[in-house]
Amino acid sequence: MTNPPQIQFDADTHTYTLNGRPVPSVTQINDATLGSGFQADDYYLKRGSANHACYALIAQGQEFDCDLESAGFVKGCRLFFNEAQPQVLAVEKRVYSVRHQFAGTLDLLAVMPGMKMPVILDWKGSLNNRLPFQLAGYAIALEEMAGIKTAGGIGIQITGDGLYQTSHLFDLKQERREFPSLRVTWGIKQRMG
Repeated sequence: MTNPPQIQFDADTHTYTLNGRPVPSVTQINDATLGSGFQADDYYLKRGSANHACYALIAQGQEFDCDLESAGFVKGCRLFFNEAQPQVLAVEKRVYSVRHQFAGTLDLLAVMPGMKMPVILDWKGSLNNRLPFQLAGYAIALEEMAGIKTAGGIGIQITGDGLYQTSHLFDLKQERREFPSLRVTWGIKQRMG
């Protein structure tokens, strides 16, 4: 019997290693191949990280106080949980693919009311057309490492005014077929400098 793969994440450099070897994240692959879209400055990146931490606490059912700047976002996330009633299976779950050599951290895995299979949920500041590829990367890795098949994925845009908006449910069939090609393209770009 072989040992399970070892995944490590360095939060300071936002890098993953798989069995001691650096691997790209789902986000790095998408940004390098599909474009990163909006380039946020440090203030917005830090606020986004703080908000994500709040969303994770909400998903875990924990109570906390937040600063005034995050209050609207926290209210929007709580509204989502109150209205959508997801059955949370995992929060901030690190996933990886040994076969395709990439890793990532999915925001939320949950079963939505009326569904039998889990769905990957991703918190967003804005919804965009790269989202299905990000969800597909997580779905591929989750199925490979844990044998968990999903019904697809949904993006949840939380706004500072206490509201939220969801994407439709992406079934991810096409994007799951295409994401490995993005990983290969990322590797070629890295090799060529």
